[in-house]
Amino acid sequence: METSSSIVLEDLPALLIAAAVFSFAFILLRILRRRGNRTLADSQQGSSERKGIPPDHPLPFAISSPLLTTVLNGLEEGVMVLDRAGTILFANDRAGEILSLPSASIGRRLGHLSVPFEILDLVKRVFETDQSETREFAFYYPEERFLKVSAQTLPMTGKEKTCLLIVTDRTQWKTMEKIHKDLITHISHEVKTPVSAIAALSEALMMGAAEDPELRDRFLKSLCEEANRLSRLMESLLELVRLDRGVVLSEKTRLSLRELAQEVLSSFAAAAQAKGLHLLNEVPADLTVETHQAALFQILRNLMDNAVKFTHQGYVRLFAGRDPRSPFVFICVEDTGIGIPPEDHERIFHRFYQGDRSRSGTERGFGLGLSIAKEWAERLGGRITVTSQPGQGSCFTVFLPAATNEERDQSHSPPPAPATVTPTQTETF
Repeated sequence: METSSSIVLEDLPALLIAAAVFSFAFILLRILRRRGNRTLADSQQGSSERKGIPPDHPLPFAISSPLLTTVLNGLEEGVMVLDRAGTILFANDRAGEILSLPSASIGRRLGHLSVPFEILDLVKRVFETDQSETREFAFYYPEERFLKVSAQTLPMTGKEKTCLLIVTDRTQWKTMEKIHKDLITHISHEVKTPVSAIAALSEALMMGAAEDPELRDRFLKSLCEEANRLSRLMESLLELVRLDRGVVLSEKTRLSLRELAQEVLSSFAAAAQAKGLHLLNEVPADLTVETHQAALFQILRNLMDNAVKFTHQGYVRLFAGRDPRSPFVFICVEDTGIGIPPEDHERIFHRFYQGDRSRSGTERGFGLGLSIAKEWAERLGGRITVTSQPGQGSCFTVFLPAATNEERDQSHSPPPAPATVTPTQTETF
């Protein structure tokens, strides 16, 4: 039963189009029998003018059903009717949008309106063969677009046949398909590295390296690192799946930002100590925000992971504040690391994007942490910005709404982060 229901739902757009087309043809037959080449009734004058039909232009038929016109204009697919000469007898609103038709297109020839040649050729072929045909076309100028076009002839009593053209814009679907393919490629590449390392190290231990205590300890340490790397990748991928599925967030709670910052910093104390870094908590003790704790923790954790990973000396500090001009709080993660070139400031938030390996040295990431943080921030009604220069460290700023909806409506965008913040208290690790 579930399979049958899903099939019906998937075919619903096609069924609606078919029903509309048959209704359309039925009405046309009645009009041709009784009224001949009659123009629209006075009640349809407004619609005719909007479609660009000249008042004295004799069309082969006219649409006299407001309901049918409304149904056709409400479809996601473009619907057109053409005569053998390629003259447009009818085009719904969506057809005009997909094919970039001018407003006054009814009564004009399709070939005179900069419609792709492939579509014109399809219409000509359908008229010649009297066989329905469906094709998919890719166009790359002036922008990349993918269209699915179905054409079939419509029999008209006592008249020449017309061609019904149904155009579906599949650009978004194709784009998502490409993203999914790229995602699989990236995942395969990222998984292959630690798995290959684990296999090689295990084989070396089995072939005698375990007999050498120093070599054994070094290999076991590398095995542990690669296993942890693989585990982190799996966690990041699961987080992406949750975001893509539209995970339902829990109820908002009022949080102390200083306590949350302390919790985040504590989880990186060991990693920072191993690199000789200072972790500073400069978040005011009285600053709070009403949001989803788990999501905000994930955002700050990802930003901290990035900061500690690419900072080799100096410090990483968290500070925060609130601009009195707007109902937003800002939370900053600042480091004295390698920095980020200005041309990469937008790309670092793209999934799987990784910066120049020559600058980051031996440190490796998956290119997922910042993209996940950005998506979580947007889910919480905020955003993330970055200020950085190569060799001068980075500062990632998270803006989050901290007030009621009424207060938030008074401000349309988060304020810029202030250049300096005077902390009331500093905790150092």
